[in-house]
Amino acid sequence: EQQLPQESGKSLVAIDTAALKKTCERLIVLLLDDDAEASDLIESQGNLLHSAFPEDFPKIDEAIRNFDFESALQVLRAAILKRH
Repeated sequence: EQQLPQESGKSLVAIDTAALKKTCERLIVLLLDDDAEASDLIESQGNLLHSAFPEDFPKIDEAIRNFDFESALQVLRAAILKRH
């Protein structure tokens, strides 16, 4: 069984669609509010987000760490659209 390579020190996990939806909705609200709690959410839900968005997660993570919430929001929204 092949696995995707790990990046950002995050583990790949099975994607719980309901949890992913809830996490993305919460992250969008935090980013829209320029709320630094977004970094806490990225830390606690990083494995889920990385598994769902393996190509985009590093960009989202980096933007949030740099407090560039607008860029993080744009990348997150694009990643969500790509999944559908």
